[in-house]
Amino acid sequence: SGSQSPAWGSSGSHIPAWGSSGSHIPAWGSSGSHIPAWGSSGSHIPAWGSSGSHIPAWGSSGSHIPAWGSSGSHIPAWGSSGSHIPAWGSSGSHIPAWGSSGSHIPAWGSSGSHIPAWGSSGSHIPAWGSSGSHIPAWGSSGSHIPAWGSSGSHIPAWGSSGSHIPAWGSSGSHIPAWGSSGSHIPAWGSSGSHIPAWGSS
Repeated sequence: SGSQSPAWGSSGSHIPAWGSSGSHIPAWGSSGSHIPAWGSSGSHIPAWGSSGSHIPAWGSSGSHIPAWGSSGSHIPAWGSSGSHIPAWGSSGSHIPAWGSSGSHIPAWGSSGSHIPAWGSSGSHIPAWGSSGSHIPAWGSSGSHIPAWGSSGSHIPAWGSSGSHIPAWGSSGSHIPAWGSSGSHIPAWGSSGSHIPAWGSS
């Protein structure tokens, strides 16, 4: 069929093979799944398909094994439907992936909810939809996780009905949001009442 037959080392691990260009030649198991290969440092060696896209690899637990580029950045992987396959770090946190434009690529959980990603400083990394709107993320308690822009301002998020989703700070206070014109965007509680917001002064 022209596919590479995998080779196995004494420890049972897959021995990677390299093409003339220096790229890793992927190998496939009997079930049709990609067999992961590991480098001397223990890191996963990425493999690339005929279209140039990264071929995802899966661990024994069924989780996606992350791959890293030469610059140390996470290489995103894509599913059959074109959606981004999330990857998880050793601590269980979601590893963010970045697109060619430098923007954060959103990832989606099994329930269809957006999986939040966190930066090195511990802050929430915002994700953007195809229309340019901010995709909201939700914490384990069901609360909206606020996101912050490069200027330090709170990025507003919008629900399916078009209403503004309120965000809450660590002290429990409502974080105000501002529109493109500089005006305050009102937020509404579950009872329909207006949630007040307070300035720094």
